[in-house]
Amino acid sequence: MTALFTKPIENLVITDIERLIEEGYPEGTYVEYKRELPSRRPNGDPWLEGSSSISDYARNQILEEVVAFANGQGGNLILGLAESDEKPPRAAAISPLPRCAELAEKIRLQARDCISPKLPLLKTKEIVVDDMGAGLVVINVPQSRAAPHRLEHNAHCYLRRNDRSEKMTMREIQELTIQRSNFLEEVDNKFVKSHEKFQRLLKNNFGGSSAQGIRVTLIPVSSEIWVNRVYGYPEFEPLKETENILLDNSRKSLNLFNQFPVSANKPLLRGAQYMGGQRDRYQISQEVYCDGTIEFFFTTKWEIDGLWNRIYPEWVYSLLINAVKTAFRFREEAGFSEVEYGLEVEINATVSSCRINSFTPDDEKFTFNNNPIVFPRLSIGSKNELREIIEVFHRDLWDSAGVMRYPNFELEISEEVGNE
Repeated sequence: MTALFTKPIENLVITDIERLIEEGYPEGTYVEYKRELPSRRPNGDPWLEGSSSISDYARNQILEEVVAFANGQGGNLILGLAESDEKPPRAAAISPLPRCAELAEKIRLQARDCISPKLPLLKTKEIVVDDMGAGLVVINVPQSRAAPHRLEHNAHCYLRRNDRSEKMTMREIQELTIQRSNFLEEVDNKFVKSHEKFQRLLKNNFGGSSAQGIRVTLIPVSSEIWVNRVYGYPEFEPLKETENILLDNSRKSLNLFNQFPVSANKPLLRGAQYMGGQRDRYQISQEVYCDGTIEFFFTTKWEIDGLWNRIYPEWVYSLLINAVKTAFRFREEAGFSEVEYGLEVEINATVSSCRINSFTPDDEKFTFNNNPIVFPRLSIGSKNELREIIEVFHRDLWDSAGVMRYPNFELEISEEVGNE
């Protein structure tokens, strides 16, 4: 299969485009070529003459194709690649567009602003072919479980049919809405089951003693993914690298599996479980399933050595970061690096309330406003979004405890997502 469909978009190079031309690869359900920016003007789009923006017409024509791919099976739109006159058209020749890197970013931002609902996993990539910065733009559009998507300027939905993008009928929109709703209902049910499993762990892990803990669950939401087996494969074992976080200038390690090394692992039905901890005080487990579901559970006794325990924020950040990075690794191993995940974090206690430790000079503790507290779900798309996701959750965490002043926050995170 051509590299266009197997490589991450950020790794595409000019030889991948040249191979499309050598093969005479045809347009179809998953790929569309455009020699130039669509235009009604004899001289072409103003971008070609040095304008800082493309015309509304070009923008709308390009985004129609993007929406059609998102509402269908996903695909790639390549700008600056001329097609043949055959039916269906085939990749024929490179037709460089000026300032392709700037153009790629411009289109990405316009897609963000002009398509509803938003497409969090849409990516653009420039492929420069000369010293002046001219080249091609590749737009990668994953299949979306938030479909049907529409263009804001005309409220129309589009769908890819073979080598054409066409406006959807009302019946097609209704059918797609039902289809996607059924899938998202299945996702919701998985989150509910994860919550129920967490409640059982809190009740049973310490022989009935009061307990509190943290749950982080990630579930694929944009499309279904699968690997045949996870148990026994090091790619799915707990991460070994350690990230750090600075909270009010106090550096904290963010890997509980280093603090509580794996003491047991076992296969589960189409999954694997890794466990660590101190049996009478703390327990941590990571579960990974063949369908991409990832669950992290951390439980601790409510009272240890005669003292009331509390949730430490670095525990929460640790589970969150390690779970997200495990999802990144799973996507790569499954060959679906663009799949979107839904993330849910829960803090729960078998007693009336749960407290979080602060980093104030007097070591103040704050009580969460609700118990249990299930934080608003977050969308996990590109790896580049990890820092932003953690920062959003940072605000949610301290808001939920009624903290007026957030601890100063700085994340020290490596780019590597696999085991070192």
